[in-house]
Amino acid sequence: MKNQKSRWFIVAFLTLIAIWAVSAGTYNLGVDLAGGTILIYEANVDDEKRSLDMTDLAGALKERLDPAGLFNYVIRPLGSDRIEIIMPQAEIDDVDRVKRLISTVGQLQFKIVANRRQHADLIDRAELSWPNKLVGVEGVFVPYGLWLPVEVGKTTTAEDVAAAEKAWPEKQVDNELKFLPANSLANLEIDPVTNLVKTADDGTEWVLTRWDAGRVGIDPQQNLVREDDKGDKYVLMFNDQYDVTGEYLTRVYPTSDRDAQLAVGFQFDAIGETKFYNLTRDFEPDEDGYKSQLGVILDNRLRSAPQLNERIGGGSGIISGDFTQNEIDELVRILEAGELPFALQKDPASTYTIGPTLGEETRFYGQIALLMSLAVVVVFILVYYRLVGIVAIIGLALNILFTVALMVMFKATWTLPGLAGLVLTVGMSVDANVLIYERIREELENRASLGMAIRNGYDKAFSTIFDSNTTTILTAIILFAIGTDQVKGFAVTLILGIVTSMFCALYVTRTIIDWYYITKRPRSLNMMKWLSKPEYDFLGMRRACYLGSAIVIMVGLAFLIARGSSNFDIDFTGGTMAGIKLTKASSSGDVYDTASAVLSDVSVENIQAAGEEPDTRYIIRTTERDQNEEGKSVEATIAEAFKDQIKLPKMTIGKIDAIPEVVEETKNGDDQLFKTFPGGQYTTVSFDEPRAPDFLRNFLNTELRKADASVSNPEDLYALAPVGDPADTPDGSTQVLAYKEYKVAMKSGLEQALTATSNTVGQTAQFDPFSQFDSQVSGETQTRAIWAIALSWAALIAYVWFRFGSWSYGLAGVVAIVHDVLIAVGLIAVASAFADIPFLQFLPIHNIKINLVTIAALLTLIGYSINDTIVIFDRIREVRGKSPHLTKEIVNRSLNNTLSRTVITAVTTFLTVSVLYFVGGVGLQGFAFVLMVGVVVGTYSSIFVASPVLLALVNWKENSKGGSQSGKTSASAAAL
Repeated sequence: MKNQKSRWFIVAFLTLIAIWAVSAGTYNLGVDLAGGTILIYEANVDDEKRSLDMTDLAGALKERLDPAGLFNYVIRPLGSDRIEIIMPQAEIDDVDRVKRLISTVGQLQFKIVANRRQHADLIDRAELSWPNKLVGVEGVFVPYGLWLPVEVGKTTTAEDVAAAEKAWPEKQVDNELKFLPANSLANLEIDPVTNLVKTADDGTEWVLTRWDAGRVGIDPQQNLVREDDKGDKYVLMFNDQYDVTGEYLTRVYPTSDRDAQLAVGFQFDAIGETKFYNLTRDFEPDEDGYKSQLGVILDNRLRSAPQLNERIGGGSGIISGDFTQNEIDELVRILEAGELPFALQKDPASTYTIGPTLGEETRFYGQIALLMSLAVVVVFILVYYRLVGIVAIIGLALNILFTVALMVMFKATWTLPGLAGLVLTVGMSVDANVLIYERIREELENRASLGMAIRNGYDKAFSTIFDSNTTTILTAIILFAIGTDQVKGFAVTLILGIVTSMFCALYVTRTIIDWYYITKRPRSLNMMKWLSKPEYDFLGMRRACYLGSAIVIMVGLAFLIARGSSNFDIDFTGGTMAGIKLTKASSSGDVYDTASAVLSDVSVENIQAAGEEPDTRYIIRTTERDQNEEGKSVEATIAEAFKDQIKLPKMTIGKIDAIPEVVEETKNGDDQLFKTFPGGQYTTVSFDEPRAPDFLRNFLNTELRKADASVSNPEDLYALAPVGDPADTPDGSTQVLAYKEYKVAMKSGLEQALTATSNTVGQTAQFDPFSQFDSQVSGETQTRAIWAIALSWAALIAYVWFRFGSWSYGLAGVVAIVHDVLIAVGLIAVASAFADIPFLQFLPIHNIKINLVTIAALLTLIGYSINDTIVIFDRIREVRGKSPHLTKEIVNRSLNNTLSRTVITAVTTFLTVSVLYFVGGVGLQGFAFVLMVGVVVGTYSSIFVASPVLLALVNWKENSKGGSQSGKTSASAAAL
């Protein structure tokens, strides 16, 4: 009972923590459920670098913003110079954090701050060359306007002044306040009102400054400080040859400095360690004790300049600077992710608020399907296992609670497929309870007492549960370590689900059942039984199964190859995005129906710019890029489909006035416009929404060319100037200035040109934004994903080799996994091909595409297949015992012994995913289809593929050891 009390305490304690986390936590819903924010950035590179691959930048940003894939960010290139970032359910603070992380390139350098003792000549030359930032090859000015070493212009508080008055004539007041000679601050602005000035006995003036030594620590008496005409302050750095940069970092972590202030610790690799040692050795304190300052530079801005007390070996150090915890977290993330290939503009070119990408009806049916699938599992377990089924349901409920709590603590993002994965995890976690209960049933059938049956049931099931779940966790760890960001998110969810599942099945349910047995003393447990001592010859059917599997795989691969790129969704193919503005509000479902009728593989996003009517602006994405079979472009196709709904631009022409022959100076800013065409005409044109100058210019150029084909440069015929202050464009742009009104001047023909332009503008649909975008899964990402899966299979073989004492078990398991994946992928292509046939539309099959969601489903399939196979292998090992040979009879007996568990697990899991497929709607169909196929194929392969292959491999291995005797060779051949 004492042990029982401690077990109950642990369960209750963890449950209370989980309830607190679930009730007090914040749930980050994905774009599909709650919408979010779209940021579009333009690359800040010169013309020489325009050829850089934007997919490299997208990958680097993904590593920085969402390295574990938990936040479900979508980051993909748009054209040749823009990046799109979609953030689910983003709060203002989240958007600001992402903007800060994006605007920082992450270029880390270590340099010595130039000082008058060691670099007098350099400083003399720099003083003469200012404001030229480059001083020969030895010195370079590094701006540190973000982190001011001497905030002289900053108002000191009354308490500061009182403390300084009390301390005078002591120059050092405290760590932040000190008096500096006024002449040393000649190049910095001194405000006698806000800065305390004291006169010493020798007549020199001293200024009280907020030194802020914890941040930078620049001494204007020793270092050269200058201020440019923009007010930015610069300090001269010694541009050395040591090349100590963040390129050589191997580890970055939060820590604290000697004063217990927050700091960032770092560790260099062997090359960086040598460079860092050489730099600090050459500038260590001299014989007089003078200490140089080691500047820490991030993105060409000086963050701190601590004194160098000694040479630094070991390749490690810290970056201090009076950081906040958020600043520490962001700096660590930036340095861990590495330097961006090139910079982006500081501000986004466009910002939108986006609604849920799944329609209201789809979300509703998806949620209903999730609840129904849970109900199906609960009812089945209660009916089949009765009283102990209640215990299993309690364990499953706590499993859900613990998993949700951990996901909330990790701030993971919840998507509809993610929630389906959670439900599936629950369905699969039933397997652990089934293993235990079936073991207890076997013990009872062998006439063991109930107490002994419970103890033996849990003990014997433990190794099976441990091995099957450990192989899955090991696979997930490999996927997380080197997989893509999408795979990492799946891996984290999988690991959390498995850990909580094992705890609930082995610890929680054991605690409840032991309590029930101790307090009630029942003699038996009443459970249903479907299969009573089956004796099927499974291996007798292996050749027919081999042939059947080969046929299905070949047919599936044939369909897969024949369909080509049609197999893949927009995640892999990229496509075109077009923003439309509607005249009146319309639902996402209606927009989707209209667009999908004329375009392939459509997704719709409801977006909203600041101050705009909701449900009137949408982004339509399609895999189509160029002209369709009828020769229409994507723009023309969308414009025709929405011709009665799309809002067309409206351009209004004002009164045409004459320009005087002699233009006098005025104050209204029209001088230059009038001087261009004296004696000509001018007017004001206005738009219903702010438009960039190029919008009017492009239309006017086209009409002028139409009127006179001989015109080579239409812009020579007119002049235009914006009126009033700029406003944001409809897409929320901050990079392009836009205006509602423009003045236009021409020598003649102004009215005709603008009338033609207005007519064309009013008939031309505008798509803002409009761009072709690339796959968010680059070639490098796909390669990493393949390597991650390959290494996970190698790890599986190694672990099973260790646990089962033979590589044959691991290899047989991998063969089954490959078999399952090939069939599942092939059947996706087959089902999609049949779904496209008109007279087969009545069948419950859909055009399923391979996208990131189906990839997650395939990874789940791998986990299910491993789990199922290891359970059977564990029983084979147990039945074989110390027998020197693995025989067909041993394998068949093991398969029959585990058949009840195999069928029950398959049924519960299949019921779960079938409900998701038939009820869940388009949001879950791809995910559920793969898993429906996976459950059937995974169960089949564990019996008819993995087990026969294991027998063949073991016999082949034994024959190889025993030589090439004909009898043994025949036995090996017979095993196949």
